[in-house]
Amino acid sequence: MFKAARLLVAGVFVVLALGGVGCAHGSKAQMFSPLTEMAPDQGVVYVYRPKGFVGSAVVYKVHANGTPVSALPPGRYFVYQGVGPVEFSAKTEIRTAVTIDIQPGQTYYIKGGVLPGAFIGNALLQQVTPDRGEAEIVKCSLAQ
Repeated sequence: MFKAARLLVAGVFVVLALGGVGCAHGSKAQMFSPLTEMAPDQGVVYVYRPKGFVGSAVVYKVHANGTPVSALPPGRYFVYQGVGPVEFSAKTEIRTAVTIDIQPGQTYYIKGGVLPGAFIGNALLQQVTPDRGEAEIVKCSLAQ
C-alpha cells in the first residue's frame, strides 16, 4: 500500500517537473512579442492560454463573432485586431464566450483555460486585467 502511494506521489512530481506551469518553455516557436505597430483606428486583443498539466490534451478553436480565428493549444497565444463589439467564443462540451467592445488604440487580454467536463475538458475564456495578461502571456509562444 505504501509503495503504491509513494510511486503515485513520485509520478506526480515527475509530471509536474517535466510539464511545468506557465506557457511554452524551451519551444522553438516565437515567444510573445507585443505588436509594435497598430492601425490607429483599431484595438488589439491578445488571446492566450498558459501551459499546464490539467487539460493539456484539450485544444479548441476560438471564434470571433462566429468566424474561426485560431486554435488555442496550451502555451500559445494569438493576436486579434479590430474595433467595436466582438464576441470571442470556444466550445468543447459547452460553449464559453467573452464580448469585448474594442476601442481604437486599446489593448485587451483574454485568458484561455480548461474546466473539468463530463467526457472532455470544457473550454474557458475570460477577460483579464492588462497587468495580469502582460505578466502571464510573456511565457507563451505564437500559435501556428
